[in-house]
Amino acid sequence: MSYTRIYQIEEELRKIKKVNPDDIEDAKNKLLDYKNRNQVSEEELKNTRIKFQSQLSSSPAVSNALAISAIAISLLTGAFGLVQSSDSFYQVLYSITTLFIAGIMIYFNSINSNTYKKCASYTIMIAIIDEIL
Repeated sequence: MSYTRIYQIEEELRKIKKVNPDDIEDAKNKLLDYKNRNQVSEEELKNTRIKFQSQLSSSPAVSNALAISAIAISLLTGAFGLVQSSDSFYQVLYSITTLFIAGIMIYFNSINSNTYKKCASYTIMIAIIDEIL
């Protein structure tokens, strides 16, 4: 149950668009309050810190997919430039494919920004837990 308290603090930090020092201080005070009331133990803080560190060490596969999509769309744009203007079938095919890949890139970009928000909040929580321990 006490792990959920720590995760709630991390979630609150993640929901904030721009984290300022006051927000970090509030999160630290909440965590200290939980520790002083014996609602969170040192062992739980250590385990949570390890979990957050392991989440940071995973490779950002979404960034790789975004880069691959960018390369694919640039290749398609180059191929589209080579198509003769009288061949409308290939123009339509390349246009649809380019729009499809651009949509995928937008989707990957939104996932990527969420991943980086999580990484930022994990880093802040690791620093707070280190201060408390």
